[in-house]
Amino acid sequence: MQRNEIKELHYITHIDNVPSILLRGILSHQAVQRLPHKTVHNEKVQARRANRVIPNGLPLHQYANLYFCARNAMLSAITHRRDSTCEASPYKESPLFPEYAITHREDNPCEDEDIVVLQIAPAVLNLPNVIITEINAAAGIKPRWHTATDGLPKLDVEKIYADSWIHPDPYEKRILKQHVMAEALVPRQVRPEHITGAYVVSQAVADNLSQSAPTLENIMVLPYMFFQGPRPEHLPYLPAGGATP
Repeated sequence: MQRNEIKELHYITHIDNVPSILLRGILSHQAVQRLPHKTVHNEKVQARRANRVIPNGLPLHQYANLYFCARNAMLSAITHRRDSTCEASPYKESPLFPEYAITHREDNPCEDEDIVVLQIAPAVLNLPNVIITEINAAAGIKPRWHTATDGLPKLDVEKIYADSWIHPDPYEKRILKQHVMAEALVPRQVRPEHITGAYVVSQAVADNLSQSAPTLENIMVLPYMFFQGPRPEHLPYLPAGGATP
């Protein structure tokens, strides 16, 4: 994938976090712990990330992590659970990725309508010391860490933007799952000016987001992003070269 083919990157978050993000930017996992926020992450995955350090770089938790395509394992886990929260548990399974399981906690409800995918301008890839991973940075098989210049041509467009990652071979399924979660890691912060819009699951969520974050433009209702409804004829986030359904 070439830099000029990339239309946008993505960040998955709770709708209640958006006003703060528009003010402060997308912060690293480490930095955001000092602020009130609602988490959508999996604790087991974050535990793996906490122990990783980029060679000649920073600890992984000091990067703001973006996806090239948010329609991935993390979002699948969140959107396929019902009456549950964005906390890790072995009890509630995503049909695509059971290891990204979630359970219900009364003190931290997180419905499908709470999730927003923020659109990030590809210019963020021009920032200093951005790291590209071909697979999920928390994968059991440690990813290779690349500069943006070296890493972008190594990304597998067909795998990252695939409609499905189901495969009869467990090994191939694992590989597909990891590739769809390729990441761009930005040191410490993605500034607010790089946020260009958002995807939401319904018009009701769009209306809610418009009220809570009135300065956010380009709020798009795209159920397919959230594993609902058919694939549209046109997907605005696909790279210029496209991807085979």
